[in-house]
Amino acid sequence: MFIYKVFYIFVFMRIILINTNQERWPIPAAPIGLSLVAASLRKAGHEVRVIDRMFLFSKKEEQAILSEAITEFKPELIGLSLRNIDNTCMSALRYYLPDIKELVDLLRTLTDAPLVVGGPGYSLFPVDALRFLGAEFGIQGEGEIACVKLAQALAEDAPYEQIAGLVFKANGSYQCNPATLIPDLEHTEPAAFDLLDYKKYIQKKSYIGLQTKRGCAFNCVYCEHPRIDGKTYRLKTPARVVEEIIAAQRFWNLDYFFFVDSVFNFPTEHACAVCEEIIRRDVKIKWYANVNPVGISDEMAALMARSGCIGADVGIDVASEEMLERMGKGFTQSDIATAAACYRKAGIATSFQLLLGGPGETRETIAEGFRFLERIPQPDNILTVFGIRIYPDTPLFKMAHAEDIVFMGEAGDYLSPTFHLPHDFTPQDFQMVENWCAQYPHWSTPLNPWQYFNVMRATRVPQFGKFKIRDLEGSDAEHAGTRNIYH
Repeated sequence: MFIYKVFYIFVFMRIILINTNQERWPIPAAPIGLSLVAASLRKAGHEVRVIDRMFLFSKKEEQAILSEAITEFKPELIGLSLRNIDNTCMSALRYYLPDIKELVDLLRTLTDAPLVVGGPGYSLFPVDALRFLGAEFGIQGEGEIACVKLAQALAEDAPYEQIAGLVFKANGSYQCNPATLIPDLEHTEPAAFDLLDYKKYIQKKSYIGLQTKRGCAFNCVYCEHPRIDGKTYRLKTPARVVEEIIAAQRFWNLDYFFFVDSVFNFPTEHACAVCEEIIRRDVKIKWYANVNPVGISDEMAALMARSGCIGADVGIDVASEEMLERMGKGFTQSDIATAAACYRKAGIATSFQLLLGGPGETRETIAEGFRFLERIPQPDNILTVFGIRIYPDTPLFKMAHAEDIVFMGEAGDYLSPTFHLPHDFTPQDFQMVENWCAQYPHWSTPLNPWQYFNVMRATRVPQFGKFKIRDLEGSDAEHAGTRNIYH
C-alpha cells in the first residue's frame, strides 16, 4: 500500500500599499482601511510596505520615494487606497482623481507590477473609477478578505475571476463581482499601526480612528454608507474595542481617538456597553464620534462624558421639519433640541453640519431651520454647505430632477463631482444665508457657489497647491480666481 502525502506550498508576494489621500483640510485623516488590509495581508504571509502620500508635498519628492521603494523592494502587487473621489464641497471643489491618475501613470514608468484600487471612494464608482485610472483590478467594499484572495491567486497564477468584490476587465468589458460583507468583525485583524507614521498625523492635530461596528440602518437620501457597509450592524464586542484602544495607546503613547462608525450611538445598548467597558477598564482617553440625535438622554450623554467623550459630530444635515422628512433623516426638531441640551449639560462639545440645497429646499425651509437652531442650546460649531453630492444608487440619485443637477464635468458623468441644487436658487438666497451666519461667530458662512457656476472641472496643481479651472468654453487657462487649497 502506498501512502501519498500532499504538501501545499503557499507562495507569498511583496506588496506595496499606497495611501493616495492628500487632503489636509480640516485635518489629515489617517488611512484606517488601508491599515486593516495591510494587517490581513501580513497575517496571510505576504510582505507589506506602506507609502503614505499625505505628507509628500511635491511631485519630485513623491517620484523619488516611489522610485527608491520600487527599486529596493521590487513589489509584485501595488494597492492604491482611495478615501474620496472629491471633497464633496461644490463651492470650494477639489477633484482628486486626475491627480491619482498621474500617480498611476508614474507607477507605470517604474514597475510592471499589477495595480489594484480599493477604498470607500473607489467603491462608489467601481467600474467608472477603474476605467478612468486604468488599473488592472479594483476591490469594491471591504478589502481585508478580497485583497488576500487576489494576492494569493496572482502569486499562484490561479483563477481570480470569482473573488467577491473584484472588478477587472475581461473580453473587452468590465466584470464587477458583487461584494460580500465580513459577517464577524471579532476575528478580523486589528490595524497595522506599525506600518504608518501616525505621529505625523498626531502632530497635525489629527486622530487615530477606530471602529466599534460597521453598518448603518438609517435612510438618509444622499448617503452611500448603507451601500458600502450594509444596513445591518456588525458589532465588535466592547472588550475587543477596548483592547484595540489599549494597543494603540501602548504603541503610539497617545490618548486621543475618533470612533469613525457611521453612527456611534446605534445600537444604543452597544454604545453604552463600549462606554461602560472603557470606564470599567479605567482607560484614560479623550474621544470624538459621529452621532445621531435620536435616543440621546442625559444619562447617555453623561456616560459618554465619563468614558472620555469630549466632542460629538451630530449629523443633522437639515433643520426644518419639512426637510428632515424629505432627506430621510428619521428624527425631528425635538430630537435635535434634546440632544443639544443633553450634550451641553454633559460638557461635550458639539458640531452640526447643514447640507443646503436638497430636494424641495427653499428660502423658507432654510429660514425655518435657522430660526429653530437659534432657539436651542447652541452647538460649538455650525457648518453650512451649499449643494449635495449625488452618488449613484442612492435615493437622491433617483429623486433628483434634471434641472436641479449641477454637473461639474460632462453632463451625465456622475464620477466627476455632481451636485443637487434647486434650479430656482439665486444669489439672493445665498446672501440670506451669508447674512444670517454672519450674526454668530460659531456659524460658518459657506463659499458662494455662484462664483463658480462656470466651473467644469477643478484639478489640483500639486507643486503650487492650487486649482486649475476649466470653464464651460473648454479653456485650460488658469482661472484668475485660483485659490490656495490649504489656506
